[in-house]
Amino acid sequence: MKYILPLFLILYSYACIRYHLGKKLGVEYIIFVFNKAIAWAAAICLGLSVIKFNRPFIQKKTFGIYSFTLGFIHVILTLFMSLFDFYPTLFHNSLLTGSGFFVLLSGIMTFLLMIFPLLCSLYPNKYPDKWIKIGKIALFINIFHPIIIGYKNWWPTVTWPLFLPPITLLISLIYTIILLIYWKQKRAS
Repeated sequence: MKYILPLFLILYSYACIRYHLGKKLGVEYIIFVFNKAIAWAAAICLGLSVIKFNRPFIQKKTFGIYSFTLGFIHVILTLFMSLFDFYPTLFHNSLLTGSGFFVLLSGIMTFLLMIFPLLCSLYPNKYPDKWIKIGKIALFINIFHPIIIGYKNWWPTVTWPLFLPPITLLISLIYTIILLIYWKQKRAS
């Protein structure tokens, strides 16, 4: 928790600056902006749950548990906000758009797949160790979630509020770096 809370506060500060100050979103968007930071923190924790650390640090399973918990909060907040039409790009005439379908599919699949490593982490003697590896599949699927949501807003950079990159782009870059580290560690072992 001593690492996760400061990380979240940094991410939430970035989201507040980008959306409230840069995009000038009012107080009515406070849950929307908070949810962005929650999703970002969940994505970082999910990514870090596959990395091996050489020195004492948070255990991989702790990152996985935080990722699931933050992901669960993200799902609840997203469902709540969808009741108030916070996601007009995902729906057209009350129907899910093509990109909306893939955003929902990738998010649901990631969340459901994360249940397996969560159970294995919480009850190691009850569930098979192989379930931990399902978290890597969840990570791979979740790579597409922010890409589908935000790729249309990544360019041109002059459209970025206060020249701050979109969170979906930052998550995608973080996932890229994490995957490169993971593959390097995999080849070294």
